[in-house]
Amino acid sequence: MKRILFFIIFLLSWNFLYSHPHLFIKPSIELLISESIVKGVKISWNWDKWWSQDVMSNCDSNRDNAFNEKETLSVYKDYFSGIKEFDYFTKIFINGKKCKIVKTEKFTVKINKDKTLTYTFIIPLEVKFDKDLKFSIAFNDETIYTAFDKSINLSPADGYFYKAIKPSNDGYYGTKVDFTVSKNK
Repeated sequence: MKRILFFIIFLLSWNFLYSHPHLFIKPSIELLISESIVKGVKISWNWDKWWSQDVMSNCDSNRDNAFNEKETLSVYKDYFSGIKEFDYFTKIFINGKKCKIVKTEKFTVKINKDKTLTYTFIIPLEVKFDKDLKFSIAFNDETIYTAFDKSINLSPADGYFYKAIKPSNDGYYGTKVDFTVSKNK
């Protein structure tokens, strides 16, 4: 009986055991701070060449290797907005408190010299900066379809610096970075 149960569990988990990502993203983060208030997190995702080619072939309708306003809207609708229900594969914690991700703003897409795409968008926040803030920002696709590069590029905000930067894994193919933001003195 135990062998039959083990065999059934093995058969049911076969697809999961061989799941692997099909898309690859290298993320970057920049905190947007103005008048001692964290206004948002600007995120850039540099996509792999295969995904980039798919999006370009479907959305760069005039084939000029640039996205105009109409084409950018097409990328947003067809290749980005669907991940809203997954919080845009993003988790943000500030001082241990999870930030609710309701929307993104200022979505752009550009074609890089190497024919890969970069999506840039802002997750708006409204957090008063009166002392050091501890951030934890993670990117993870729970479906294991998208993998995030383990190194997250942190761009400094004017007048602030990052310290105690600690990258780590988040799930199978996700990544996370913990860091503290301080004011320049």
